[in-house]
Amino acid sequence: MVQSAEFVLTAIQNKGLSQEEMGVKLGINQAAVRRKRAQFDLMMEFDNYFRKKIKTINI
Repeated sequence: MVQSAEFVLTAIQNKGLSQEEMGVKLGINQAAVRRKRAQFDLMMEFDNYFRKKIKTINI
């Protein structure tokens, strides 16, 4: 089974891949890619939110 870290690395390095292409690259089915992609997208939203917040901090 593909670990989350491997999925994240592959997703970051290959932003243009479809779910099907990502599944082939990682050796998993499209449904598994969909579940992992949803978690990845949530993590990236979280990251972007805090990056914006950090930029607004006045020291």
